[in-house]
Amino acid sequence: MAASEVITLEIPSVARYVSVPRKALEGIISELSLTNEDVEDIKLALGEASANAIKFSGPDHPSVFVQYCIRRNQIEIEVRNKGRASKDKLLRIRKPSIKRLQEGGLGLYLMRHVMDELHIQTDGVETIVRMVKKIKREPNYTD
Repeated sequence: MAASEVITLEIPSVARYVSVPRKALEGIISELSLTNEDVEDIKLALGEASANAIKFSGPDHPSVFVQYCIRRNQIEIEVRNKGRASKDKLLRIRKPSIKRLQEGGLGLYLMRHVMDELHIQTDGVETIVRMVKKIKREPNYTD
């Protein structure tokens, strides 16, 4: 395996396509020795990030982009959309607490707790959610 492998996916920002990034993930990580719990955690986080990206994409921005980067010791997933992101709202929910959840905050709470890293950035036009899960076991491949 190279130092990293990158797979990029573009989906329409339409609710019926929210499962496509998870389905692609299943194929991409099938060769990695991840626990079932890790696989389900990553799928959950990706589903939440994809749903948010689709929900907040603007009418002039019909696509959501998902990038999977596989490295020897981690998988990094980035979900990007353009649309109605509120920078102020994102700053308030960056560190969500289960006690102070607002509508829509549960997804971010789940992403933060099932992934090893969660980074959210927005400029009010484009939002990027980057999630990292460490691979604790050696992948099933030969160099």
